[in-house]
Amino acid sequence: MSVSVPVRTKRLKREQRRACPDVGTFDGNRCELLAQLVYPLSTAAFLKRHWRKCALAVHGGRQRFAALIRERLHGLSVAKLLADSPSEEIHVWFRTAAGNESMKTPDREAALTCHRAGGSLYFRAPADASELLVTALSQQLGLSFGALYPDGAPRGEVHPSTHPPTPTPHHHHTSAATHHHHHHQVETFVSREGHVTDWHFDFMENFTLQLKGTKRWRLKRGAVEVPVRGCTPQWSGRTSAAVRGAAEEQAKVHTQHASAPFDEAPPAEWFADAAVVTLTPGSVLYVPAGMWHRVESEEDSVSMNVSLMGLLWADLVADAVRQRLLSYPAARAPVCMRSVADGRRQLRDLLAIARQEVQQLSPAFLLPRAAALPRVARRPLPPAADGARAARAVRSGTRFERNPLAVVVRLRDEEGEEGEEGEGGEEGEEGEGGEEGEEGEDMGEGSATAGLAAARCGGGGRLCASEDLFIDLGCGDGADGGSGIGGDGDGGSGSGGSARYALHSHFGNEELGSMLRVELITPAQLVPLLEWCRAAPRRFTAAQAWRAAQGGGGGGVVVDGAVAELPFAMLASVLGVLEWHGFCMRAPRASAP
Repeated sequence: MSVSVPVRTKRLKREQRRACPDVGTFDGNRCELLAQLVYPLSTAAFLKRHWRKCALAVHGGRQRFAALIRERLHGLSVAKLLADSPSEEIHVWFRTAAGNESMKTPDREAALTCHRAGGSLYFRAPADASELLVTALSQQLGLSFGALYPDGAPRGEVHPSTHPPTPTPHHHHTSAATHHHHHHQVETFVSREGHVTDWHFDFMENFTLQLKGTKRWRLKRGAVEVPVRGCTPQWSGRTSAAVRGAAEEQAKVHTQHASAPFDEAPPAEWFADAAVVTLTPGSVLYVPAGMWHRVESEEDSVSMNVSLMGLLWADLVADAVRQRLLSYPAARAPVCMRSVADGRRQLRDLLAIARQEVQQLSPAFLLPRAAALPRVARRPLPPAADGARAARAVRSGTRFERNPLAVVVRLRDEEGEEGEEGEGGEEGEEGEGGEEGEEGEDMGEGSATAGLAAARCGGGGRLCASEDLFIDLGCGDGADGGSGIGGDGDGGSGSGGSARYALHSHFGNEELGSMLRVELITPAQLVPLLEWCRAAPRRFTAAQAWRAAQGGGGGGVVVDGAVAELPFAMLASVLGVLEWHGFCMRAPRASAP
């Protein structure tokens, strides 16, 4: 790493304390949480100098957390925090001569009794606080993409489709034992004086908010940059098979990923020159993933830790390659070989296919514009957007290339199903204005989405809950005007012979779950176009799509007994929706059919 010091410290002066923003407060519909936490640094300075590089400690006044404590943390009442925690079990530690002894209990009253008897507690923060801290920081740090599992469950939860995590005798931060099943979470630590979390490092990016009391942190940079597992040597001597297995897993990946020979349990003298930071009420500490740290409570204290880790680039790319390989029967076949030589021959053929498929992928296929949250679960066709603008962006000769990671499937119609989709949150994401704004020069979809989110958020607003990360764009509720381009008024209303399609992409993961899924409510006039899309050629022009949308012969589509010619502006707007959600992308002229 280019940064030599492990931590930089900012202590607010008197005038800065007066100007320091309250953490968790809103300016209209937006909570500038990252700016509030790293003040007086700008967010740009933090991202350049500290993010994933160097720890940062900012010491402000305790009043900066007053609103957060009052409105979302029950005034730091331990009994109320326990009652409001979504944790299934509360972790309890007692300090003994041999070190920390831990236990877990689902009983909140029992945990509270243990705390009164001198035990330290660890549990998840109330959902309202987690919603604010995780959602805002994920957005503002650029971690929104991949923040959900394919079925919409937040990565801060243990997902039922994944393998159960290794049982953990936990201590300070969740680390290797729960690895990638806990990508985002907010932990509450109610620590007694003298409680120590010994040396370890985590695989998450951590922001600690010191709410009460003082804690003494020691930090030292390690040899593993951006680790995929934590390292917890204080548990390596335990006899539990699960703990021994977790320690071995940590050691094997760090040995391969470290920039220098890796020691999973460095001797005490190695930490002699560690940096020291003491947190007091009002302090914020950012600790990058992979940085060794030891924490001691100098007095009874309460702190919160926001742990963040997004989807890995390696997973995004590997899942895309896997999805493409699975389109070949030879790759879908189980490993079956008569000899090692026979197996290697089969692998040579598959590796040649893999190289070919990798060459055909592009960044635009892996990251369509709709990758930025909010996700759209359901939307009508044609969209209630500016059709004339879309028509200007798409000409008859405009060339498209179909995304090999995307498919369109027709959904079976069910009695009374239209218009009752309940997934759509009423807020979506907090506009981010810009996360989606880059597409405005083409189709204007982002501004419509942001406007919907802002309109439904309300003046004081709040960031969306995880279940609201999916939004329903105007299917049956009139949210975005309810009329299709050209004034025909049936833009996805579900009547007049409409059909339902689903656009899926990014489903190369082990569960074959789609990272992006959009249900398209399609009027009869557009059914030929969507049917053509199901088997569209790899490269096509808008003119080809228009001919297909006219029923193939260019004479129009029969709707309610009459022939209706599809306006080109309507076709252009639908192609814009398909491009936005990753079905296709603009192709350079050289790649035209």
